[in-house]
Amino acid sequence: MGRSRSARIVAPWVAFAVDGQARAVASAAPWGFAWAASDEALGAHDLTATAADRAGNTATATLHVDLTVPTGLQGLERTLAG
Repeated sequence: MGRSRSARIVAPWVAFAVDGQARAVASAAPWGFAWAASDEALGAHDLTATAADRAGNTATATLHVDLTVPTGLQGLERTLAG
C-alpha cells in the first residue's frame, strides 16, 4: 500500500525563535510576529525564521541584534523610563 501524494504535503509555515526559543508560528501571509525587544535582557540576541514550503523544503535565516546600551548612555534608559 502506497501513501497518497496528499499525505506527504506539508502546509507552508514560518516559525520564529529568539535565542533558540520558539516564539511563534505563522501559517498564512503576512509571515511575521511582534517582538517586544524591551522585554529582553540587554545584550546580543539571535532572531531566527525557519520557513517551509508545501513540499517540506525548509530554509532558515538569522538576524543578530545587539541591545547593548553604548558606553556613556547607560543612565539614559533610566531617564527615558521615568
